[in-house]
Parts: sequence; structure tokens; C-alpha cells
Amino acid sequence: MTHDPGPRKQRRRRAAARDLTLHASLLAALLWTAVAADLLSPGPLGRYSGVQKGNDFAQFYTMASLAASGRFDSLEDDVKFRSAQQPYLAPAARVSYPPLYGPQVAIVLAPLSLIPYLPALALWISITIAGTVWAVRRCWRACPPLLEWWHPVLAVTAAFPPLAYLVLAGQLSALTVVSLALVVSALARGSKLLAGLALGILGYKLSLFVPAVAVCVLAGEGTMALAAVALAVAQVLVVVPLVGIGVVGAFISNTLSAARAPDALAVTPSLMFSLRTLWSQLLSGAAATIAYGVSAAAVWAVTAHRWRRTPDPLRRVALLAISIVLTAPHLFLYDLVVLMPAFITSAGILVLRRLPVLRWATTAAFLSPLATPPVAYLTGLQLAPLVLAGWLAILLSTDVQGEAPAPD
Repeated sequence: MTHDPGPRKQRRRRAAARDLTLHASLLAALLWTAVAADLLSPGPLGRYSGVQKGNDFAQFYTMASLAASGRFDSLEDDVKFRSAQQPYLAPAARVSYPPLYGPQVAIVLAPLSLIPYLPALALWISITIAGTVWAVRRCWRACPPLLEWWHPVLAVTAAFPPLAYLVLAGQLSALTVVSLALVVSALARGSKLLAGLALGILGYKLSLFVPAVAVCVLAGEGTMALAAVALAVAQVLVVVPLVGIGVVGAFISNTLSAARAPDALAVTPSLMFSLRTLWSQLLSGAAATIAYGVSAAAVWAVTAHRWRRTPDPLRRVALLAISIVLTAPHLFLYDLVVLMPAFITSAGILVLRRLPVLRWATTAAFLSPLATPPVAYLTGLQLAPLVLAGWLAILLSTDVQGEAPAPD
């Protein structure tokens, strides 16, 4: 039975939507003005950030150039890869990047090397924004209660701080949210096989892929898990004839080394948001590893349990997204764009029901990328995982199936 709110309630909803759009647009204007001022300032460094324009993009442009020139042996060799970055790093750049991504990523990005660094960065930023907006729109269309409210959804998307940071960094994280949007589409069509293949796209970054597959396995989604693993393996094997088995072997070796020392990548703990970061700040050595393993397994288990009870594709993917963020071994600020399906799910629930706890938890999760890094920098303790864990717990306990909307 469809609930038809009266004219008075509709007016209140539209007024609330206008207010939300206005406030989100103001925040978005501030964020994107700062981003534009940083990226468009003269010189190779950002005016306000003081770091290389594109920052992380330097490593991807290097990978693209190496692939385009056939120097595949340099893709997974630490010394050669760092040396190859030097032409694309600003003289005052503070860091170079180790080889962390597979050769398949380099081959896909190779066309970017046909144009100079800054135009390639501009093109990549355009692709990032377009992919993110497409993914958000696809998730929005899967949420019937929000179908009247595209403009507020778009405004809130633009105001989400990790998206602005993703553009500044030039990272690949938009691919993650696109992957999850494709999972929503496949599940809506009833195809577990296509959903698994969409999830397999995350194989480009195993720290995100492993938590997703773990939830699928515990939820009894064998078809999804197998399809995801098959695509993750295939995207590496398919490039063997081109790059050689030695390069693929070196990539596997680098991946295992990173897995054995996950804290080695935690160069800026104040910008990291997973439970691994939290436990590493509270405990040390084996105790932190054990605590992280136990908490990650618990998150996977409760998410899988709710997955089995929830037929809604978007809600399933929303819970999966939060679980990925919490349990990835290392997860940076720009990776939080993966939470887009979860925010859309929360908004869809709040349109139907008055749930102050969920409303405040969603707001806290949205603002945590702005509020918690300064606290983490000053205190050495990143509290955002606790905020996200609380939000996940509330979403897990909120049952909207078969319930009538709350009275106005």
C-alpha cells in the first residue's frame, strides 16, 4: 500500500528539501572554491595544500607512461618505479610512491600518457566526477522514496568532503563507487552472476576487495563471491601475455609484502578511517592485529546476517559499503566516496520515517571527514571509525519492511 501524504506534509517536505539543498550547496561552494583555487594556482604545487597537483595522480601517470612505452619491468620494481616518477614530480614534492597497483591498471590508464601531465589530470578529474555522479544517480533511482528529490541528492553529493579530496588527490576511488552502483543494478535485475562480476572490479585494490568478498561468503552468496574472485584473477592474468609472468609475479610479491606490513602505508593516520587505524592507535603489535581481526570478523558477520534478511539491493550494498570502509586494512579519506549508497539509503529511510537516532548518526557520518582529522592530528586518535560503526549498527537495527510511515 502506497502512503500518500497530505498537501500540508508535502509542503513541509518540499521546504525541508529546499533548505537542505541550500545548505549543502553553500558547503559545496566553499569546498569546490578551495579545490579550484588550489588546482588552478600557478606552479606545480597547490597554493593551499602545498603538495603536488594531483598528488597521487603522479603515480598513475607514471604507470600510464611506463605501459605506453613498454617498460613493464619498471611497474613493479620499487627503485625503477620511483625513479620513473621524477619527471612528473614537482621539485619540492615531498614523496614518491611505491608500486602498489597491478599492471592491468597501468594498461587501462595508458591512453592518459598521450597528453601532458596537467591536461591528463584535468581529464582524469572530469572522469572522476562524471563516474561519481553516474553512480549516485543509479543508486538514487534504486531508492523510490527519494525519486522526487534529485536536486537535494546532487547538492549533498557535491558537499561530501571526501569527493573534493578525491579530486585533489587524483586517486582511483570513483571506480569503487561505480562498482557498487553496478552491483545495485545487477541485484535489482536478479542476477547474482553480474553482481559478482561488478564486485570483481574491486580486484584492482585488494584492501577493498577482500572485505567485500568476505561479506558475500558469510552471507551465503557463493555465486557472487566466485564471480568476483574470477574477475579479480582474470584482470591480472589477461595481461600476462603483454607484460610477462615476471611482472605479474612481482606484483603478487609486492601485494603480499604490503599485507604483511599494513601500517607501513599509514603515513598520515589522521586521514585514515578504518578499524585497523583505530586499533593501531589504541594498542600495539599483535594486540592491535588481533583486535582488528576480531572486530572485522564481527562487522562482516552482522552485515552478512542482515544481507540475508534484506531483499532491497540498495540497502544491501549500503551495508556492504560501510563494512568495507570499517574493515579495509588501510582506507584513506578519498576512499570514503564508497559510502554514497549508504547515505542515499539512510535518506530514503528518513523520508518515510522519523528516526532521530538515524538522522543524527547519518549527519555525524557525513561530517566526520571534516571534523575528525583535526582531532586525530592533535590527539593521535581517529574517532571516525566509531562514528561509522555506530551508523552501521543503527542501519542494521532499522527495519523498514512492511512498516507504515510515521505520522507527521
